[in-house]
Amino acid sequence: MTGDWGHIVRLTAIGGLAFWVANLAISLTPIAAEYRAALSIPYLPMLVEALVGGLLIALGVSWALVRQPAALPKTSPVGQALLLSLIALVLVTVGIELPSKVLVASANPVRYFLIGAAFNTVRIVALGVAIAARRASAAIRDPQPSAPSSRLPAPGSRLPAPGVILTPQPNDGDLTFEYELASALAGKANM
Repeated sequence: MTGDWGHIVRLTAIGGLAFWVANLAISLTPIAAEYRAALSIPYLPMLVEALVGGLLIALGVSWALVRQPAALPKTSPVGQALLLSLIALVLVTVGIELPSKVLVASANPVRYFLIGAAFNTVRIVALGVAIAARRASAAIRDPQPSAPSSRLPAPGSRLPAPGVILTPQPNDGDLTFEYELASALAGKANM
C-alpha cells in the first residue's frame, strides 16, 4: 500500500504541475487578462488557487488510476488517464464553472462561461496527458508480471531440445501447442 501512495503522490505532483504550467501560459494571454478584469480576479492569488486546484484534481485522477483500476475500462494507461480527466472536466464545469457564472453579475455571462470552460479544458487535458505520460513510462519501465500462458512450458520444466519445432495442434476446439520432433528434417539436412 505504501508503494501505491508513493505512486499516487508522484502522479499528483506531475499532474498538478502540468495544470499549473498550462494555467500560467493561459494567464499571459490577452483574453485571460480580459476574463480576470471582467470577473475581478487578482493575478497572484489566481496562480496559487490554480496550483491547489490542479493538485486536488490530479489527486483524484491519480487515486482512481492507481487504487481503482478495476472500475476503469481496460484500455491503455493514456486512455484511462484521459477518461478520468474528461470526467474531472465535466465535474469542474458543471459543479464550479457554471454556478459561478450564473451567480456572478457580469455583462456577458455566457461569453465568460465559455472562456472559463475553454481554459479548464486546456488545463485539465494538460493534467491528464502529463499523468498518462508518467503512467505509461512507469508501465514500460516496470511492466506488471502477467500470468503464465498455458501454451508455454510450466516453470521448472525442461525446454524442448534443439531441433524441436512447436506446431499448433487443435485439441477439442482449443488451440494448444504440442512438441513435434523434427528428426526427419534434421536427418535430411545431414544427408
